[in-house]
Amino acid sequence: MDMLSGSGTNKMASMMAPAMWTVGYAGIMFTMWWVMMAAMMLPSAAPILLLFARINRKEKSAGRPFIPTGIFAAGYLIAWGGFSALATGLAALAGIAAQPLARLARRLPPGRGCTGW
Repeated sequence: MDMLSGSGTNKMASMMAPAMWTVGYAGIMFTMWWVMMAAMMLPSAAPILLLFARINRKEKSAGRPFIPTGIFAAGYLIAWGGFSALATGLAALAGIAAQPLARLARRLPPGRGCTGW
């Protein structure tokens, strides 16, 4: 009801305030991206990881050099970590670039949004 009557505009503005980018917040965002990428991509990478493990077992039993499957999987995780760092950096830049827009939006009358122009 506060939103309809306009008396809760300060509460609404604080709810919609953009996040302040600190090193800790960037770390949380990086972790979120990395875990999400691993959760979504490891299942699709499982067939190639299993194939790699099978080939390595044959190489090992034949006495030839081999690369542990864990190192191969770590390569995937490192690549996704690089993407996570890129996504975090772009999100931080977008958040910093949006701060002037957020200040402008706070000056608009409540409930009018872009139609107030």
